[in-house]
Amino acid sequence: MSVYSYAEASSLQFEQLLSEAKEEREVIIQSPNGDIFTLRLVSSNEKKILPKKVSKIGVNLSREEIVDYIREVRER
Repeated sequence: MSVYSYAEASSLQFEQLLSEAKEEREVIIQSPNGDIFTLRLVSSNEKKILPKKVSKIGVNLSREEIVDYIREVRER
């Protein structure tokens, strides 16, 4: 993650800051009065590596039962 002062960030082209945020996931810019801003990649259109296929297991649960179980576990 890169950290720039406001003056440094102002001297760079915006496209350069975006490119760096894409590579490093986040760029931090500190203003002269001490405020700190973050420029961060939220989503990318690049191809993502898909997870390997998972084989089925023999469990007779409905989608609703699975969702209910997950909610129950998260509430703990």
